[in-house]
Amino acid sequence: MVLHFFQSITLILALCWLQSVNTRFWRGRSVPAQVTSGLLFGATAIVNMLDPIWLAPGVFIDARLAVLGMACVFGGPLAGCLAVSMAVAYRLELGGAGAVPGAAGMLITALLGFAYRHALSRRWVRGGAPQMLGFGFLIHLLALFLLLVLSGLAPVSVLILSMTLTLPVVTLMLALLLQDLQQRSQASSALEESEARMRAITHAIPDLLLVLDEDGRYLDIVSPVQHRHLLYDDAARLQGRRMHDVLPTAKADRLLAFVRQSLLSRTPEAIEYTLDIGATHRTFEGRAQALDINLDGRKAVVMVARDITAHKAAEAEIMQLAFFDPLTGLPNRRRLIDRLTQMQARSAQDGTFSALLCIDLDDFKKINDLRGSAAGDQMLQQVACRLESFTRETHSVARMGGDKFAVLLSGLSTVREQAHSAASLVAGQLLEALRAPYQLGPNVQFSSGSIGIVLFNETFSANELLQQADLAMYAAKDAGKNTWYFFVPAFQEAVNSRLRLEEEIRQGLLRGEFHVHYQPQFDERGHLAGAEALVRWQHPEHGLMIPGHFIGAAEQAGLLQQLDHWVLVEACHQLAAWSGHPVMGSVPVSVNISAVQLHQGDFSTQVMGVLAETGAPANLLMLELTESVLVRDMALAIAHMEALRVHGVRFALDDFGTGYSSLSYLQQLPLDELKIDQSFVRSLPADTGSLVIIRAITALAESFGFDVIAEGVETDAQHTLLASNGCRYFQGYLFAQPMPAEALTTLATTLPRNERHAAASGIRRR
Repeated sequence: MVLHFFQSITLILALCWLQSVNTRFWRGRSVPAQVTSGLLFGATAIVNMLDPIWLAPGVFIDARLAVLGMACVFGGPLAGCLAVSMAVAYRLELGGAGAVPGAAGMLITALLGFAYRHALSRRWVRGGAPQMLGFGFLIHLLALFLLLVLSGLAPVSVLILSMTLTLPVVTLMLALLLQDLQQRSQASSALEESEARMRAITHAIPDLLLVLDEDGRYLDIVSPVQHRHLLYDDAARLQGRRMHDVLPTAKADRLLAFVRQSLLSRTPEAIEYTLDIGATHRTFEGRAQALDINLDGRKAVVMVARDITAHKAAEAEIMQLAFFDPLTGLPNRRRLIDRLTQMQARSAQDGTFSALLCIDLDDFKKINDLRGSAAGDQMLQQVACRLESFTRETHSVARMGGDKFAVLLSGLSTVREQAHSAASLVAGQLLEALRAPYQLGPNVQFSSGSIGIVLFNETFSANELLQQADLAMYAAKDAGKNTWYFFVPAFQEAVNSRLRLEEEIRQGLLRGEFHVHYQPQFDERGHLAGAEALVRWQHPEHGLMIPGHFIGAAEQAGLLQQLDHWVLVEACHQLAAWSGHPVMGSVPVSVNISAVQLHQGDFSTQVMGVLAETGAPANLLMLELTESVLVRDMALAIAHMEALRVHGVRFALDDFGTGYSSLSYLQQLPLDELKIDQSFVRSLPADTGSLVIIRAITALAESFGFDVIAEGVETDAQHTLLASNGCRYFQGYLFAQPMPAEALTTLATTLPRNERHAAASGIRRR
């Protein structure tokens, strides 16, 4: 029995070896591997039956049930069925009294093996040694029972001892060996899959993978063939050599220090470096991680090197676009603010004064319109070159946009007066450079610049300094251009006052603080002939304010159009209210029209809409235009005037003689009246030149059939002289100041009877 036991062990070892060969041979091909496995299990079972333990003629026992049971558990259905079929067929071929019980035992073993396999796959049972030993006892006890029942033999002690002790142990040994073989096979397959994935990943990523030891020696180079050109040398020649053998010394020293730093770190380390590979200068980003094991007895790292040359070029381009002006190549406003912030910090730290110069070209828009944008660009480029040539390395030049530039002068002096002088000297040199002629294609152009300067050695915000330099620059322009001004707090106060005034105007419009006053106009006999609508602001703090105190601020704030339209609407409302009055019902009212209003495309439509909405008589509305308003777009002005004149609206030319007086547009315009500007009236009777102009105006008006009215009449002498020289209508403080509508109504009703009658009949010729 002992010999038989060792024979079974030998067969089991041979079977396991053959199964391992079979697994390696048919790797990745499941069906051939299972067929071969089934043949091996079946052949082993048959070999066991060739030298069994005989109990009686035709009755014997052997280890075939252990082999077949494990074939079904580990080989699977195909291998198990093939092995069992071979063994059953051979046992039936041998015949004898034990043939049928033996075949039945093998079939029951197959069924139990498949059931156990299914239970293992569902994790209903475990596959440990106790379970396998129990499985061996079960199949052999069932086989013993069948043999005793079906063969009719009496129990024999050797049979019981063999079946109950040795064969279950053989089953266990075979199960453990096959289980180990299966685990090894699975581990080998997992390793191959992992290696395949790693190979695919390695060839897919656009990086170089290098294995380097602690001395900087290339132990392995894992890189796709298409990226080998990124290596400093051929991969075969690099293998086994040190970085110092192939790289420049400085580069090798830096990379070796990086490798050794990575060996000391538990986390990946990063480095950015450059190499000249062939004729190309390339930038790499490297990341290294220390290996947990030694290679050839040395510590090593795996380094991934990525070519970021294109990324760096794109980054530089983005930086150029973000911080530099594409036309001149100078730093832009954003870059200037960065440098200004840095310079402020240094100046605040060491107490040294620095200066910000804001430079604006004088009349550049006219040059650009005259010469064209291409010539304008050439001029800006030449300006940039001139500004750069006058600055030191510690200074900076920037283009703020349009024709505005900025210069930063750092470290001028710790004494304000000396810094002031140094900045003035540079400003003078810059202005002289800007005055030099510019060659714009075939043309030579002259220009100049205005400079605003602010000194600083304290921490201000960059935007505050830019604003202060801007204010000083505008002050230089207001002073006549081609000069420089230093910022003084008064500039800021003026801006703050203007901003406050603009906000007060907005609030005043909302709160109804604006009113319309009317200044009466008289003819040469003292009869009331008309009134001019003038806006007044009842300021809550400053009292009644005339337009000269707020019209400029309203225009800068973009509120003039709203204010002018409001005056027109109020005047028309008043005309409608006066329409039933026995005296004021025939008095015309003049309203001033600004350029903003007149040059709107729907101006005439707006006026007719106001007249329709208010019910004011159109023939009593006179719109006063200035010469500067008309010059801007004569054709559009005439179109609006003709459209309104059809409905009875009349027009007066205000401040005549002070602007672009021209006989040609007097001939074109549908005018009714000329107003002599008060600047000519005020100098009478002493100024004979003004008198000559007045005579010319009255003669001109007479020839064109226009009425003439003089404004600003304040003395009897002025009144007499104007009347004697052909002027028939008058307006000024000599007769009456501007007053509310109620006061004018009262004045009209208190005039003598003959004057009220003249007023009611409307004595204007037009």
